[in-house]
Amino acid sequence: MRITAVIDGVSARITPHGPIEYDTLPALRGAVVDLPLEVTEVVWDLSDTSPQGSGAGRG
Repeated sequence: MRITAVIDGVSARITPHGPIEYDTLPALRGAVVDLPLEVTEVVWDLSDTSPQGSGAGRG
């Protein structure tokens, strides 16, 4: 998974590219941790992701 972050003042937009899976969660958490302390607002742009998984919960 590729992750981009665009910072504009105190706001940041984090965009993951590709499927979000359990093993990609550390990278997503890391994207937040790596933001400057001045960032007080984070927007998650999930428009370029696709769901993955076993289908649990589908009925």
